[in-house]
Amino acid sequence: AAALNMLLSVVFTAVIRRKFKPSWSLGMIPDPENPVIARLLGLGKMWHYMLSITTFILTFFLNQAYSLWRQVYSHGRQIQGRLNDIGLLLASTAKRDNKGKYMPESQVLLDDVAVYSRLFHAFMWASLAKNYKILQTDRGMSRLLSRGVLTREQYDSLRSLSGNTGPQYACMMWILIRSLRGMEDGTLPAKDFAITDLILKKITDLRGTRG
Repeated sequence: AAALNMLLSVVFTAVIRRKFKPSWSLGMIPDPENPVIARLLGLGKMWHYMLSITTFILTFFLNQAYSLWRQVYSHGRQIQGRLNDIGLLLASTAKRDNKGKYMPESQVLLDDVAVYSRLFHAFMWASLAKNYKILQTDRGMSRLLSRGVLTREQYDSLRSLSGNTGPQYACMMWILIRSLRGMEDGTLPAKDFAITDLILKKITDLRGTRG
């Protein structure tokens, strides 16, 4: 497109200089008193007005688009960080045997939290992006159930939620409840209040990172 516009400009300049014999040299400012240039002055003013408006619109919307991209990126990294923190804290404090391997109950807890974390992440973006909104509908959750992403119990629980409670919040509560149960049965340390407070803080921080 740029090469075509340059070619048209060269042809137009050549035609004007050949047909109307201008008094100014090539590359100099045209004489505004020339009949041809006088007719083009109005077009030139209109072109400059359109150029200014177009530049303003493109600059404004590009700036807005960049700001939106930065917000999405920032929230995405924050959510990723909180989920990583939760996984690291639970994995490092879950009960192990004398050989350093996870006890069976610890492995079950970590697997459950991993499932809830993936569901939270999927439903969180579904609440923000129109392309993924269908995941929050009955049709979307039925598909997740048929693909084995949701269990029947989880599916029934999400279907019973009220309209103001998104499934992402239910998944966040599942992570919290599962961690509390792990503390109660000794799978996670319950008497270490610093670790307990840190785990609970990271889980509740998921709500704040949604933006």
